[in-house]
Amino acid sequence: MTKGTMGRILLLAVVGLLCVAASGCGSSGSATSSANTSSSPSGSQGSSGGETDGSTAATKGSSLSRAQFIKQADAFCRKADNVQEVGLEKARKEGALKNPSKSVQEKLVTEIGLPPLRVELEEISSLSPPKADEEEIDEIIHALEVAIEESEEAPIRVTLGQGNPFERVNQMAGAFGFKDCSEAL
Repeated sequence: MTKGTMGRILLLAVVGLLCVAASGCGSSGSATSSANTSSSPSGSQGSSGGETDGSTAATKGSSLSRAQFIKQADAFCRKADNVQEVGLEKARKEGALKNPSKSVQEKLVTEIGLPPLRVELEEISSLSPPKADEEEIDEIIHALEVAIEESEEAPIRVTLGQGNPFERVNQMAGAFGFKDCSEAL
């Protein structure tokens, strides 16, 4: 993964896997190397916040700096990416990625791509953003919520080159400075 993922990489991964039958996540196929270097955040959900920046972990209440917020959120995104990557690898081994039908593609999105993004959304929402960035973060979080909802309603849109519900949130997250959270799906 060259930029990262906000809610996650799976949709890009699904597109990449479906189009070229690759075994890694992300649009460029470089997600595997990023995921391999982020094994700590892929542990249990409760441990990711403390592992990412032990002394600066903050949830609603005490505000994080912009750098701390990005670092912790990106760790949540890497964790979601790792979960998606494991699910995609399992699907690949089961043969689900060889010439998948529309219904299989939709199942990959709803069963492998979206659940980690929902967890990621909850985890990022639990962080306390810098006061100066609260409005922009709220807009990014809302855009991610909308993208997840739209993907639940029409999962095939995630696998299309145009009209991917995550395009907007990816752009917003990248502009804010996220790395791993800037390519949700």
